[in-house]
Amino acid sequence: MSLATDVPIAPAERRRPWAFALFCLALLGLAICGTGLWIGVPIAREYPATITIPDTVLGLPRSTDSFHLDIPADAVGQIAIYGHPDKLPVVVVVAGAGFTLRPDHDVRRLLAEVGAAYDEMGSVTEVPAGDLGGVAKCAYVRDKEWSGHRGVMCGWADHGSVGIVTFVPADDLQVAGREMVDVRSAVESR
Repeated sequence: MSLATDVPIAPAERRRPWAFALFCLALLGLAICGTGLWIGVPIAREYPATITIPDTVLGLPRSTDSFHLDIPADAVGQIAIYGHPDKLPVVVVVAGAGFTLRPDHDVRRLLAEVGAAYDEMGSVTEVPAGDLGGVAKCAYVRDKEWSGHRGVMCGWADHGSVGIVTFVPADDLQVAGREMVDVRSAVESR
């Protein structure tokens, strides 16, 4: 009995494992680059920043009187009071520049730390951060030294700066949020 020789034998399929590996590497490279852009573009837009304390904000002159604020020493870099500490209205600015990886977390932490110095602090509400970007939040605050007046404390954070602006007296979070954007524009530059 003879073997059939008329049945053709198919040639073995050539496997190209390198093509699949190259495809996976390219896909991984795109994912890494996309993630880098997603994280890196906001950081590059917001860092570094510079904080300068101007002579006036919102039409109030910077106070040259000595004063004491119960603000944590490591909170931020520069502090200024606008108006007279014994008369209302008063605007308190506390701001600093430096790299911030998690702006939302940092503004909440800073508001809680500075808010602890007041007798009473309301819930934190997000407000528009303005053209400089990042996040901004405000809360009502009250202190016995303000003769029954209520104030609003607003904070911002981006990848290059953090700051708190307290307005006394103040009755509207949204108005105080817009004024905070104006104060921030006066103190922060890139």
